[in-house]
Amino acid sequence: MNSTSQSDSTIDPPIETIQFYYNGIQIIGKIIIQTKQDLVVEMTSPYKGFKTGLHKPHFADPRSSYLDEEGLDYAITN
Repeated sequence: MNSTSQSDSTIDPPIETIQFYYNGIQIIGKIIIQTKQDLVVEMTSPYKGFKTGLHKPHFADPRSSYLDEEGLDYAITN
C-alpha cells in the first residue's frame, strides 16, 4: 500500500535552537527529538538540563505534525 502521509520516524534535527519570551524572560532550548507526533526540547537558558516533551495522539488531529514550522509554532504557544 502506498501512502502520501509523512513518516512517524524520528528526524534527527540539526541542533536547532528555539527561542521565545515568557513573562519577559527569554527561554532558549534545543530540539532533542522531533517526530510527526512527538517533540522533546531541552532548555539551555535560563536553566540547563531541563527536558520536556509533547505528544499528540494520531486520532486528535492526524493532519498535524511537529515536523513543520506550523507544528513547532503550535508547540511553543500551547
